[in-house]
Amino acid sequence: MATVKEAVEKIRQVGLDNARIIQIGNGKTKIEIKTKAGWVSVLSNVNSGIAEDILRQATNKVLLG
Repeated sequence: MATVKEAVEKIRQVGLDNARIIQIGNGKTKIEIKTKAGWVSVLSNVNSGIAEDILRQATNKVLLG
């Protein structure tokens, strides 16, 4: 499994439309991205709030200047 930073980068590469959060039980979720091979898990066994924060972080862009 990837680290949070790696998961964010992978989500940015495929875009938010190709990422999803799947419930796996006991309040835990996994984040999957869609690739040519199908849906691939990039981060697993995280709380749903954290998974949503990771997707939100992947969509945020910071402008420095």
